[in-house]
Order: sequence, then C-alpha cells, then structure tokens
Amino acid sequence: MSEQDFIEWTKRPHKNPRGEVRILNDESIRSYRRFLNNTWKEKIIPRLQKDVVRGIKNNKKTKESEKIQLINEANDAVVNIKNMDESAIFDMTADSADLKYLVETVVPLLRNIEVGNNICNAINNYYASLNGSEAVVDDDMASFIDFPELIKSAQYRAPDPTTGDGGRQPQNLIFHGAPGTGKTYNVLKTVAELVSEEHKEGADEGTDALPSLEKSNLEPLGWLNTNASRYFSMVQFHPSYDYTDFVEGLRPYTAEGGNVGFRLEPGVFMKLCGRARADAAHHYYMVIDEINRGDISKIFGELFFLLDPGYRGEGIETQYANMHPENWKHVQDGVQYLQDDGTFSIPANVTIIGTMNDIDRSVDSLDFAMRRRFRFVNIDDEASWALLMGGTAENEYPSSEAAHSVMEAINKVIADDHSEELGPDYVLGATYFRGLAGASRDKFDYEKSTLWNDRIEPLLREYLRGTGVAIDDFSQAWDSSVDISAGEAAESVSEPDEGNNNAE
Repeated sequence: MSEQDFIEWTKRPHKNPRGEVRILNDESIRSYRRFLNNTWKEKIIPRLQKDVVRGIKNNKKTKESEKIQLINEANDAVVNIKNMDESAIFDMTADSADLKYLVETVVPLLRNIEVGNNICNAINNYYASLNGSEAVVDDDMASFIDFPELIKSAQYRAPDPTTGDGGRQPQNLIFHGAPGTGKTYNVLKTVAELVSEEHKEGADEGTDALPSLEKSNLEPLGWLNTNASRYFSMVQFHPSYDYTDFVEGLRPYTAEGGNVGFRLEPGVFMKLCGRARADAAHHYYMVIDEINRGDISKIFGELFFLLDPGYRGEGIETQYANMHPENWKHVQDGVQYLQDDGTFSIPANVTIIGTMNDIDRSVDSLDFAMRRRFRFVNIDDEASWALLMGGTAENEYPSSEAAHSVMEAINKVIADDHSEELGPDYVLGATYFRGLAGASRDKFDYEKSTLWNDRIEPLLREYLRGTGVAIDDFSQAWDSSVDISAGEAAESVSEPDEGNNNAE
C-alpha cells in the first residue's frame, strides 16, 4: 500500500471496540505519517532499550523469571529492528515478516508498560489497512482521545426492559499524562458540554433549563460555577486535604452571642451525593484535580468500598456515625445528605473524574486498591496537540506547524534522555506551545526565545536539579528545531551527548 492510499484509508470512518463510529483527526493522521516514514527505527529503539526494560524491572506484579524473559525479548527486538532492511514501514507489504514481527512482538512489548501509544497505533493501523480490517480505535490510545465519549461511557445508564437494554454500571475515570497536556481543561470543557446539553431549552420535563454554554463567553469552569454548581463540584487534592474536607467532619461556626463552637458538617463530596440522590434522573459530576497529591486512604476512608461500581447505592456508616443522633438524616438547605437509615452512599448517577501528572513524586501513593476502582486514560504530548489544535483555523494559529516542530524536537530529547533522569513522563504538553503557535511569522523567533527563557529552561533546570546532567543538550535541540530564517522544520534534531555530564 502506498503512503497516499494509507492516508485515504485512515480518513474513512471506523468503529471502535464498542461499535461506535470514529474518524481520526488530522493531527493523528499526520503523526502516523511522520512515524511510518524513515523515523520509525529511531523512535522505537530507544523506547525498547530504556523505557520497556526499566518498566519491566519496576513492575512489582511480574515474576522475576518473566521479567528476565521480557527483557531478553526487548533486547532481541532491538537487534532485529536494526537488521531490518526497509527504511520505512510504508515499504513493508502485507506478507512482510518484518511487519508481522513488529505487530506480534514489538507492539505487545511497548504496550506492556503503556508507552509509545502513537507508535503502536501507527503500526497496528498500517497492518490493518493492508489486511482490509477496521482501524484500531481504542479510547485509551493517545491518538483517539474523545473526552465526551469517554465520560459518557463512564456514566450510569438504567436498564430498559422495553428494549432489552441491560443498562450500564458507572465507572470512575482518571486522565493522566505529562504536565501541560490539557487534562483538566478538557475534563471541565466536556463536563460543561454534557451538563449544558442535558439541561438545554426544551429538554425533558422536570429538567431545569440552563443558559447555553455555546452562547456563553465564559470559560468552562466559569460557566459551571455560575450556572451548573448544583450538578458539579471540583476539588484539588493536596497533602493537607483529608476526610473532614471531602466527606464529613467537625467545622467551626459562630453561634449566637459571638461564641465559636464546632458542629458536624457535610464535605463537598457528601453534598454532591446528597443532591444527586434526590435527583436520580440527571447526571452529577465530581472532578478531582491532582488526585494523586492527596493521601487517598485518609481522604476516602471507608468510601473505598463504595467506589466500586458494583456497590453504588449501598449504604455504609461514616467515621462520624457515632455523632449522628438517632434517625438523623443530615438535612441542610432542603438536601438530605444521608439515606433514610442514616448511612451514606454514592448514587449511581455520580460520575467521578480525576486528573494527575505522571511525574509528580506522589504518584506512587495510588495503591492497587485505588487503581482497581478507576479506569486510567493516558494523554500524551501528541494527543494534547490534537486536542488543542485540531480543527483550528490557520489564521488563529499561523505558526502551528513550526510550533509543533519545536515541541517534537524538545520532547524527542526529553523522552530519549540518555541520562535516564527524564523520559516520556517529562515531555511537554501542547499548552506550553499554544502562544508560540499563535505568533505571526515575523514574531515567531522572538516568541520562541521568550518561551525557552521564561518557561521551558527553568522547568528543565528544576527537573535536572542535583542530577549532574547539563541542560546544554536540551537547549541545543530547542535552538536547532526550526530554521530561524525560514521558520520551517529542520531536517534533523540534535541528540543528547551521553558523555556530557557537566553539573549545573
């Protein structure tokens, strides 16, 4: 199949595993096109040499004997790839042994620790195109991030006996990835769109009509706080945040006469669940930003049990149940925060969505009990670019192609960092480059220099503090990423010098 034939194939509608029709966005297609040409070896080999091997070694769930086998497979794959004749994957035919080896051996190795999603997608989809199959469209793959569909697929749907629909249990979601990939913004934007759509003019009887998000000048969070605070709550976890803030606890208040006392107050999550329990016909959303920065066990407490989709609606006594008067239902402002029997539950119509940065030092605080109760969706740098820039007018972002080249260049050096101090988790998301993409051609060089001096260099220096790794290799890649006179991508990107370990 020629390159052009593959591009035409990718532009067709395809179905994901749930049978929903999807069309790849242009940025995903461009990403595939770049990879399947002559850059594929230099993108795969470093990941197999470092990321896959390191990920296998750190995987506590894999037996030592299995780790040795997987590491040997990764090392063998590097040798085999170096010996492959084809300079581009586009040169491989349907019966190519090399292509079959990439699909059956290399892709599973990369998938084993969830790295190289764009690489895996490109290989699998090229193979599918040769065999006349559907495109590989999986919501967890970075190139196919569809926030509305992901969040809607996590919502509860009641069974419908008239149609035989068995319904759907609710899911909890966590969007994770490198900083600047737009995780929180896209979650808020999608929640605002879903609430606005559910409560638009002319909606079902019993549904309050809200001002249209589409006609509003407000940003998503502003619109939600102004118009939809009943259906939405947002918190940001941090080390000092605990159960009393989130669920229930003693809070100071000023009594008559100016005396200060303490009384039991519902936390932000208990309040949202109380509103949702009284309004089962509509969806409610709990957004938790930087969910991994808090002490999860301390914040959720016994609610871990209720987070499991199979136990939504089940009642449990809170940590403060001994302070509840008999038959107390905790009613405030017309909202009943506890069930009739005095227990607390998470209603099925509450969708819980978290976001987290992979590089945060506290990322390991999410234990296996927590991970089992959430679906994790990775947002990488290319996915963030497609989300941020996909479909935007050229006059709005006149330097988008040049800005994307800069992002690719610096992220290549970060992801392939030979010192092993950085890696794919440290790449820079598209939000760092939005201003650069919007710069006019005559201002591009100035904006690029300013971005490096004010944001990128200080950030990288902080990442590298105390490691003894010089920043020179990164600044060299930044400077050479775009030809200053033409504003076009350079033919090559400087690689880090393994021997350069001058301390900063």
